[in-house]
Amino acid sequence: KSEEPKSEEPKSEEPKSEEPKSEEPKSEEPKSLSSSKSSVVLRRGRVSIVTVVGDPRASPSEVAGLLRAAALKVAPPRNGGHPFDVVLSGWGSTSAIPDLADQPDRQRAFIGAFASLAPSLVQIVSSPNNFLGPQSTFDALRREAKEEGNEKTLLGEVRLATRPDSFYYPVAGRDYFYSAVSVRDEASRLEWHFDSVFVVACNLASFRDLTANPVLAKLETLFLHYVNRDDKANLQRFLLRAVAVATKRNLESLRSTHHKPLFDPSRSLVDQLARYIISVSFKHAKSTK
Repeated sequence: KSEEPKSEEPKSEEPKSEEPKSEEPKSEEPKSLSSSKSSVVLRRGRVSIVTVVGDPRASPSEVAGLLRAAALKVAPPRNGGHPFDVVLSGWGSTSAIPDLADQPDRQRAFIGAFASLAPSLVQIVSSPNNFLGPQSTFDALRREAKEEGNEKTLLGEVRLATRPDSFYYPVAGRDYFYSAVSVRDEASRLEWHFDSVFVVACNLASFRDLTANPVLAKLETLFLHYVNRDDKANLQRFLLRAVAVATKRNLESLRSTHHKPLFDPSRSLVDQLARYIISVSFKHAKSTK
């Protein structure tokens, strides 16, 4: 009889859990740019990370100055004096900027500040097709607040949502300020500072539904193909085919009863259907703006 090898696992020396030592700059206390702002610069190889802490009530020019001063700690200005290559105002960030009593039209002012920091801007904003319920509620509150002697409604319920298309929506028991901007208004306020502006749809369905339903996510991709090309005819054909499949009805019969356009021919599909819109703006190299 031959002895079979035992099933013991081979012993191996595991690496110790000590973190590898690396030469890093000594940690220093962040230098304060003002009484309410500070900057921290971290250098690791060729990557520089600049973190700034500001004030939600700071003016756009104060925020731009804070970012510019922090950028100068890393590299000199370039791109025609701009400290950055691109400004990214992420998911609904610009939409969440309210007006203040001493700072009217604050979102436009921030776009101007962004234009002073970089020759290009990418931002994602909420459209009037999003949060329809809260928009309707605050439209009614603003109308009520305009009535004589109704200051309580203005201060207590409307709060900072004083401009048209601004509102609050609840998340986990708290109210968050938000606002909507149409495709036309988004392009208009960007064209004041940039030479080329492109506005496209980001999403049509709710992201909660898209992440939970793979089939809907695939349909969304196809819808966006038609929407961002403003192909109303083919989008209508596709929707009728989808209805025919879902209801098990004859496609030709549906086409004969739904021959009128489903969409407003005077407005783009992005304007009519997009919940969020993405805008990409550029300054030309020889621009004087």
